[in-house]
Amino acid sequence: MNARFVKPLDAAVLAQVAAENRLLLTAEENVLAGGFGAAVLEHLSAHGPASTRVELAGIPDEFVEHGTQQQLRAQYGLDAAGLAARARKMLVEHGAAGQGR
Repeated sequence: MNARFVKPLDAAVLAQVAAENRLLLTAEENVLAGGFGAAVLEHLSAHGPASTRVELAGIPDEFVEHGTQQQLRAQYGLDAAGLAARARKMLVEHGAAGQGR
């Protein structure tokens, strides 16, 4: 799902994605506090499904040193390798490996 904007949150698409997937990983090049992932968690906590596990990838609420986009993405696990590792970890930790979506 490509969520170009946090607001307005596309509730219909989010409901469909959450209904079809037990695990969701949000990724944003932004501070996590008040960001897209937080909006997803807020929406799902109010509207479900309760069984969907959500993990957030983004920038913690801290001072960020200067660097290139490539350096900063790697530092915060927002590059392809970091996101793939996070997704694999979710699959292992939550017993979803080999079970489809």
